[in-house]
Amino acid sequence: MVDAEKYSIGRTLISRAEIRNRIRLMARDINKDYSQKKLVVLVLLKGSFIFAADLLRAIKVDSSIDFVKVESYGRSMKQKKLIWSFKMTDDIEGRDVLLIDDIYDSGKTLYNVIKYIRSFKPATIKVCVLLQKRRNKRSRTRVPLDYRGFTVPDVFVVGYGLDFAGKYRNLPHIAEIVQK
Repeated sequence: MVDAEKYSIGRTLISRAEIRNRIRLMARDINKDYSQKKLVVLVLLKGSFIFAADLLRAIKVDSSIDFVKVESYGRSMKQKKLIWSFKMTDDIEGRDVLLIDDIYDSGKTLYNVIKYIRSFKPATIKVCVLLQKRRNKRSRTRVPLDYRGFTVPDVFVVGYGLDFAGKYRNLPHIAEIVQK
């Protein structure tokens, strides 16, 4: 477990205005891609709840919303095994699914969630993330990203729903965490 008191908020990586603009553009693309379809939106909790709320307000296509809660960090800065707190309740068989997540880091979480979703036989699955970390591509589990907000450096980031040991989710921007 990490002592959160030894860390603080560092530089701002993405401003509130930049996030707002990018969400508007992502929603435009999603609206176009799903204009004639009924969409099931699956939101990964907790980190993506603010991003998903803002994005969903900008999506105008017919859609239903469900939530999946998966934890991979806990009170650590390193990924651990996945802990499923709750799983989706909507019937998605034969339906188009948009999976919304906060950040694509190693790809392990998304890979396992997509594997879970596929077991319910949806017509399609597309992935939307706010952030993608810039990392060594060979160390990453490959997951195709259909909608991506921003690429960030390989640092621990917080804000706009993303936390560090339960803190900083309420920041209106994306910032890095640094050791004091």
